Formats: sequence, C-alpha cells, structure tokens
Amino acid sequence: MRIVFFTDTYYPQINGVTKSIELFAEQLRKNGHEVHIFCPDGMKKQKYIHQIPSSQFISYPEYRIGLPNLKIISEVKKIRPDIIHIHSPFSVGVTGMAVAKILNIPIVATYHTLLSEYFGYMNSSIFDKSITDKYTAWFFDRASVIIAPSIPIKNILRKCKIKKHIEVLPTPINLSIIKKTINNNGKLTVLHVGRLCKEKRIDIVLRSFEKICKKIDSRLIITSDGPDRKRLEELCKELEIDKNVEFTGFVSDKDLIKIYSSADVFVSASDTETQGLVILEAMACGCPVIVRNALGFKDFIKNKENGILFEKEDELARDILLVKEDGKLREKLIRNGYETVRRFKASNYSSIIEDLYKKASGMKKDSKIAWKALYFSYLIFGSLEFLIIKYMRIPVNSRFLNLHLRFFKEAFFFERLR
Repeated sequence: MRIVFFTDTYYPQINGVTKSIELFAEQLRKNGHEVHIFCPDGMKKQKYIHQIPSSQFISYPEYRIGLPNLKIISEVKKIRPDIIHIHSPFSVGVTGMAVAKILNIPIVATYHTLLSEYFGYMNSSIFDKSITDKYTAWFFDRASVIIAPSIPIKNILRKCKIKKHIEVLPTPINLSIIKKTINNNGKLTVLHVGRLCKEKRIDIVLRSFEKICKKIDSRLIITSDGPDRKRLEELCKELEIDKNVEFTGFVSDKDLIKIYSSADVFVSASDTETQGLVILEAMACGCPVIVRNALGFKDFIKNKENGILFEKEDELARDILLVKEDGKLREKLIRNGYETVRRFKASNYSSIIEDLYKKASGMKKDSKIAWKALYFSYLIFGSLEFLIIKYMRIPVNSRFLNLHLRFFKEAFFFERLR
C-alpha cells in the first residue's frame, strides 16, 4: 500500500506523537508499504518527508503552524495513496483531511493528544470545552476509521458525541532499547521525562521531591524542554532544591536510555496523557514507574504489580521512598515491567493497523464538492494568518484569528449540507 501521514508534530520536535509516527512508519515500511509524511518544515530534507511552510506558534514556540497550499494537492496526487492517515486535528491535519476528501482517498485519523491542552495556550474565549468537543466530533467523524491510543481516551471521544466506531490501538515501543539495569549506587535518583508545560503537572513532582530531600540524599533529573521551564526553575529556587535538580534540556535517544537505566524511579504527575510512551521506555530500561492514576496510564499500569498509581499529591513522595526502600517490591515492578513492555512490540500492531487501512478503503466516501470550497477558503485565511503571525508577530488570541475561527465554524456548517 501507499500511505500518507499528515501531522502537525514531527522532527526536530521530540515527543510521544513524533515517536509514534516514526515507529508505525518504520514498521509499515518493513512490511513492504510505502509511507510518506507531510509535516511542518524545520528538518533536513529526507526521502518520503514532505515539508510544509510553517511559522512558530508564539504561545508555544516548540510547535509550528503549517501553512496549506495548492502544491500539497498535486504532491499527494502524484503519490497516489491508498490511505491518508491523519495524526492531528490542527492546520496540517485539516489540510490532510481536505486533500483526502478532494481526491476521494479513504481517511484514518488518530487522536493522540487532548485538544484542551493546546487550545488553552490560545487564551481565547472561543475555545471553551463545548466548542472544543464540537470541533473534535466534527473533525474525527469525517474519517472512515478513528483510532484512540487507550480505552480512557476512547471514552473521552465518545463523550464528544463522535458517531463513528473507535478502534483502540496503543503506540508500540522499540524493544531494542530494553536494558536490564538496576541502579544500586546509594543516592536516590528520580527521573521525569516529557515536555515542560503546565499540563504535565511537574510542580507536583518538585514539591514531592522537596519532602524527599529533607529525608535522604537525592537528585531529580528533568529532561526535555518547553514553555514552563523558567517557572519550574524559579519554583526549585523557592523550594530550595535547585542544587538537587538538573534540567538537561533535550537529549538524544541514546543518552536518554542511559538516563532511564541509571534512575531509581521514574515519575509522572500528568493527568492528561493519552497513553504515555515514556512510561513504557522507562520500564524497558529497568526503571520502576510511579504515575498519576489517570487516563492512558490506567490502561496498562496495575498498581504495585508493574508500577505504582498515586491519587493525591502527598502520596507521591511516600511512594518514591517505598520503591527505594522495599527491595522485593522494586524487583517485582522491574520484572513485571519488562513483561508489560513486550506486549507493545511494534510487529504486534502492524497487522492491526494494516487491517484498519483495508477496512477504511472499503467504506463509503463523502462528496468532494463542499470540501473544495472549504479548502480554498482555508488557503485564503491560512495564508493571511501565516503572513500576519510570521511578519507582524500578532499573538494567536488576536481579533484576526478569532475571525478566522468563526469563519471555520460557518464553513463546517456548510460542509454538513453536502
């Protein structure tokens, strides 16, 4: 098959969505399929990577806003894909949806990230929960097949009143990173991996770590980067733990494996994870995990079997010390963690996604007339938005962007009349 991915998130940005796309693309290619990826520009030219002009997202500099253009339609037409797989509902994702409708190509769409996380950065009254839910339902109901990475996320999509059937397909993991290493160097090393943003609730980790520092010699490693880094560094100083906390910034995959393997415990206080790929990576490297009892984590973490689930903030410090002091529990978590990770082998899921592609191919396609009007209108507004944001640096909660979003609301209504 010839498959085209559309995503608003890809390298050089590193996160769970990027890794998920890379793993699935790699496995599909191993199985003989041709996979193309359309994404915002910013990386070196590569075969099968089609870069879309983009501008930095002012409120979240790590992300870029892709600009739709007519060239995308002709590029996709030359590829002659059997399936278009959309990995985000933002500008590049909307572009992929429109191109697929115009060219009558079946669509598969994966819901990787809670939209409320990112709409919150726009500080706009337009993005209240009801509008976010309506947009989610509108966008994903346009796909032939919808994929959720976990059962809790499937339930969230159902609450948005999505009508289409939703398949649960977790992101796999590269088992080559499995490394049976146990850290017994005496000093407690706590690890957090993930974007430095408010929705990750890293402040909870810091306050819990402060309690630990008062009891034993310890250090906290925080990898990656993000818009919340400065605030978190200031919080470390307020808590007087800045000498015990290391902010590494982004690290290579090779270095990250070493960090996982050297840590005593991995922690995450996030309550918005759709799955949590970094949790599986930590388990694969023999690092016990302690995570929030929320959303995607609950799908594969069984409390005190292959990890620990905590409910309240004051439980986190207690659980970290428990894993450090209880040798039998620690060995049990590591052993069962390895067994859990093996279930997420990429080859186990490649046949499933191939079946979903075949299923999508056999489903009824929508009329493309309304989508042509929507796409060309999108080109006009998208081009103006790109120029204004790039050269005039108008913030995304500007009156212009609000006008843009209201236009889309009317355009979506028009599409329903097809």
